[in-house]
Amino acid sequence: MKEFTLDELKLRLDQVPCKPRLYPARLYALQMITGKDIAAMIDERIIQMLIRLTHFDNNSFHYEFAHETISPNSPYTKSVQKSWVEQFISDLIVFGLKEAILYFHSYEFQADPSELIQDSVSLYHELAKLYLGKRREIETSKDDTVRRLVLMTKLYGGGRPQYITKT
Repeated sequence: MKEFTLDELKLRLDQVPCKPRLYPARLYALQMITGKDIAAMIDERIIQMLIRLTHFDNNSFHYEFAHETISPNSPYTKSVQKSWVEQFISDLIVFGLKEAILYFHSYEFQADPSELIQDSVSLYHELAKLYLGKRREIETSKDDTVRRLVLMTKLYGGGRPQYITKT
């Protein structure tokens, strides 16, 4: 099984610099503005692969944007983690997509994660570019839901210093 380090993963992700953290609230707002099914992209390209690679036994699990998967006050961030899939979702909620992918360096994979890493990095690059291109449209949207999502990100995600450290 190919090993990878935090530094290698960070270099790959940083090829598309996106200063705003891609929290689920930002990604959901992006989904609403673009019409792209970003939740399905995360589910297909990360969650379903994590299920297979970590032998999570609940194969019927699918990621979608809901209060529990967007809000920093969700049960995912308060409960004892039961699987690497739930750990990813918790990290996504609290730290953002890039940072959640960075934490893969600490996961216990049961099979080679190379495809997961490649797909996750590619998805991050795709979403970061899309977000940067639509950022102004999202931040100035008149849609009430998008405005609430932007506010949620400002309230919960803006000011906290969050760091990824080597383990």
